[in-house]
Amino acid sequence: MSHNAAGTPPAIVCTARGVASSIHAWCDYHLAIGFERLYLYFDDPTEHATLNLEARYGAHRISAVAADASLRHEWESLPGAHEWLPYVATEVQARQTLNALHAVRLHSAWQAQRAPGWLLHIDADELFHAGSATDAGACFEALSLEGVQAMQFANHEAVPESEESRADQHEGASDFSRVTLFKRNPDLLPPSGAARQGVEWWFAHRGGFFQYYTNGKGAVRCTPSARPLSVHEWLPGSVSGLEHCASNMPSQHSRTRGMTKYRECDAAILHYGVCSADMLLQRWLDGEARYLLRGRTISPRIFEEGQCLLPDKSSEKQEDAILESVHTIFASRFVLANPAEIEFQLAVGACVRISTVKEVLECAKKTHAS
Repeated sequence: MSHNAAGTPPAIVCTARGVASSIHAWCDYHLAIGFERLYLYFDDPTEHATLNLEARYGAHRISAVAADASLRHEWESLPGAHEWLPYVATEVQARQTLNALHAVRLHSAWQAQRAPGWLLHIDADELFHAGSATDAGACFEALSLEGVQAMQFANHEAVPESEESRADQHEGASDFSRVTLFKRNPDLLPPSGAARQGVEWWFAHRGGFFQYYTNGKGAVRCTPSARPLSVHEWLPGSVSGLEHCASNMPSQHSRTRGMTKYRECDAAILHYGVCSADMLLQRWLDGEARYLLRGRTISPRIFEEGQCLLPDKSSEKQEDAILESVHTIFASRFVLANPAEIEFQLAVGACVRISTVKEVLECAKKTHAS
């Protein structure tokens, strides 16, 4: 893998929950493509103890932190934490932001005397795709050499091509290796032409294009003063750094939009939001905590539909009807199984096929087996 001459190799911070079936693939992939260190914060402390990732990968590559009383005490000493602490009991994004702040402290100490490397903030249902760069190290090295201090990457949304449930998947499989079709971020598509015809097809036949967010995820040169503005973007650690914020989305989604500059780059965040009906149901059952932001609910329409579907209490007969409805909604809103429709979406550029994740995970599996 490429050595980041302009800083230490990149790292990731992620807040995770309910990831026992997928976290090994998530770690295998990111370590294989050039991330040096992964900071994983487990919202459920018991899950942290059960998975014991540091034993599997080594403490030099994984820093696994339980969201227990000790971490909550450390949050209180973080700069800017007072903005988020009032919301930690009810809001996932508040805890994610504080964990990102905490990871800045840990990674700054880890880097010691080396030049600051990059810290990427993503979720456990997301992967970093380096695009045409040879690996993540090469991608971030190019940003460093150009003087970029904070970068916002476009996200693509996974498109399952079958109604296969998690239970149907063979042992060791994951959505990361199974799903290779993605809707391209709408900000990367031209305002008219063939690609827009592809987008219009989604509205006509699936009720909309993206089901979840479209404003990307961010990374920052990790100095001790770097700060997450939200779960999507960062502030560099210096005033001068504000002049070196970039995004590969032409439209300005950033809160620093007046200073953020467009930079051409085909790296992206791959968001595996809903890849099975049981995954959709779980998102609905989790409630609104993931969509709350400082007391306000900012939820996608598909979540609101789910809340209307799920009663507070239900009989076994009602539960069967609910499960049938979930499968119907999943098939009609998320799945693209018709080969002709898939070919059309790829041909017009509204969707893209990305197989590198599957290839990397197959290689990683062979390495673990040997």
